Amino acid sequence: MLCELRAAGLGTIEDLVISFEPGFNVVTGETGAGKSLIVGALGLLLGGRADKDALRPDVAEAEIEGRFKSNPEAAGVLDDAGIPPEDEIVLVRRIGKSSSKAYANGRMVTAGLLAQVGATLVEVVGQHSSRLLVQSDTQRDALDRFGGTEVRNAGESLARTFRKYQDCQRELSGLVADPAQLARECENLEYQAREIDQASLEPAQDRVLQSEVQALANAEMLGSEVSQAQRLADDARDLLAQSAQRISGLTDIVGDALVPVASSLDTATVNAEEALTQLRSYLQTCEVNPDRLAEAQDRLALINDLKRKYGPELDDVITYGQEALTKAQALRRADETRAELVAKSDAAWGELKLEAEALTALRTRVAGEITAGIQRRLEALAMPQAKFCVEVVSGESIDRHGADAVRFMFGAGSDMPLRPMAKVASGGEVSRVMLAVAAELAGLGQSSSLVFDEIDLGTGGEVATTIGEMLMLLARDRQLVAITHLAQVASFANHHVGLHKSAKGTQARVLRATDRVVELSRMLSGSPNSIRARQHAEELLARANETQAQSVG
Repeated sequence: MLCELRAAGLGTIEDLVISFEPGFNVVTGETGAGKSLIVGALGLLLGGRADKDALRPDVAEAEIEGRFKSNPEAAGVLDDAGIPPEDEIVLVRRIGKSSSKAYANGRMVTAGLLAQVGATLVEVVGQHSSRLLVQSDTQRDALDRFGGTEVRNAGESLARTFRKYQDCQRELSGLVADPAQLARECENLEYQAREIDQASLEPAQDRVLQSEVQALANAEMLGSEVSQAQRLADDARDLLAQSAQRISGLTDIVGDALVPVASSLDTATVNAEEALTQLRSYLQTCEVNPDRLAEAQDRLALINDLKRKYGPELDDVITYGQEALTKAQALRRADETRAELVAKSDAAWGELKLEAEALTALRTRVAGEITAGIQRRLEALAMPQAKFCVEVVSGESIDRHGADAVRFMFGAGSDMPLRPMAKVASGGEVSRVMLAVAAELAGLGQSSSLVFDEIDLGTGGEVATTIGEMLMLLARDRQLVAITHLAQVASFANHHVGLHKSAKGTQARVLRATDRVVELSRMLSGSPNSIRARQHAEELLARANETQAQSVG
């Protein structure tokens, strides 16, 4: 919902702030007060093309700001762009002489993202501006919502079947089609799996072999060094024992003075004996075995070669061999698999065609209901010669939405052919057709606010009253803003904003009670002081209030 709009430095606007409310809002003002600039400013805020000629001559930059209540669709767009969703969304557009900048909730964004977010918040209905009237996908979605549970369930079922068909096609495309290529791939995989299997690999086997090769390669040198160390340790033990014996012989002379020394020498002798035992044990392992060394080196070379081909680590080689065998077995079954997938794909396609035909029939029925309802509303809006039709065209191709293209067709006169809305309607016609469409499709959960531009162009009298009533009723389900010059339309508003020119440019203020009567009098007669015009204005407001009360009751 649009809560507030600010524009500065734009056309006749120096600095203008307009607040909006839920329900039906109108903006009125005398010619030249800047009503069209409000729509223009909103268009720029929603990502429209920036034109430096729109700036006031005395400013270097124009700025447009909008504050909105968020909705799930808008929050999703911001979230996808990395902007945390909040309860309110503030969009800003700054337009300079040579460049423009855009912001969403304080983050700089592109004009394209601004348009993407804005499209979920507000839709400006003017000539060729309504997504609902010019985009086939949007029209199809509106038709499906109007169709209710039956159409929704049919569409969801078709979408599931389409995904099933797509999965089959994706698997088929992944199969090798050329038999010769299939045979080559299968033989290569089997060779690789066999090469790895024949190596009888075990986890960490390469590290164990590396240690063994290192030990075997150094066995002769280690044996010589350990033997020399053993001889030295043997001599040291004997010398220690002799020293201990000499110290013991001195006890009769020195008493207990050398007892600690004798004890230390005894301990050292015991330690030396233990070291000798360990050296003898290790020396037995230093056996020179050139045959085992060559065998271990060959085995390690084989493992390293396999790691180079299928690694980099030994575990990767083992895993590759298992996967290669599985792939080869799958390829051997490729013909059988292909036949199964083709059968599943054909069955899914047949199911998809039946569901698409059923959905087309439902949509065609719903399209007739919508067409009849909108046609009645167009007659009430002084367009009795206009022709409107919701056209459902079924094609050969089917996607997740079915086989249908939905188009809103319009003919301005009884002798005019029906053509797509975007190509045939004037601005005023688009607004009234959009009003009829929105009224017919009211309550279908559209999240954006609607801003009607030139909604009452070329109308008056009872038709203008009908437009006002229709807008009032439509505003129960969503916020509406209408730029209008007809008092009959303005009298039905819940919130009335009046624009007027001053020395500082266009100014805005909320009109209530007497001020509103004065504004409606000006719109009726051109003179806000006309007694008869004021009486008429009061009658219009009384009638609008009575109509609102009756519609609620």
